Amino acid sequence: MNRLLLHGARYHDRKAVFVSRELGETPDWRADRLSIRVALALREDLAVGPGDLVALLMPLSVRWALVERAVWGLGAATLPVSPESWFGRPVKAMFASSEEGLPNLGVPVVALDCDWDALLDRGGVLDTPERASSFRAAARHTLPETVCSIESGVELRHEDWVRRIGSFLERFPPERGRRNVLAIAEPHDLARAVLYAGWADGFTTVALGSGDLDGGSACRRFANLADLSA
Repeated sequence: MNRLLLHGARYHDRKAVFVSRELGETPDWRADRLSIRVALALREDLAVGPGDLVALLMPLSVRWALVERAVWGLGAATLPVSPESWFGRPVKAMFASSEEGLPNLGVPVVALDCDWDALLDRGGVLDTPERASSFRAAARHTLPETVCSIESGVELRHEDWVRRIGSFLERFPPERGRRNVLAIAEPHDLARAVLYAGWADGFTTVALGSGDLDGGSACRRFANLADLSA
């Protein structure tokens, strides 16, 4: 997965890789830079590294994609959670939409509503050419059998995710100017496959939301999981 996403970040032909009401247009260079800054802050300040687990408690968004790619690039794995289903395994850190209502979890929490800008600022301080190159080199050498995420107790490895991306691209081949509108807030692995297939293919723009984010005749709209699993 790391190699796929690094390839898409380098070789692409589109105005933006992501579009959302929250962040507007996110071009490839910015998505690449921000995910690296998140990774550097996690590595240097929270000691997140290979084999660690980072919990994510937030809806599907561009920020989710940036964080997950950062975690994967460090050789760590993500654990999507909900208020009804907590860790079950030891985690190194957690990202949440807000700290409001969270119990004392005993792990560092990055709350998007108040900590996101500070996290990116810290990553910007750490973002030197040497550190960025080091991150990319380590990400490329992550083994295919490395655990990538844990979905409802099931471990998915990088090679599993690559197969899912390949399957999606076989069903929905990329083409220049194509926009995939992902109107699904649940961070199901099928929905996330749409995010990363678009990031990797170099042509597709992924719009998170609906309505005015539609792209007319060049748009594919995924409004529920049935659209992805059919």
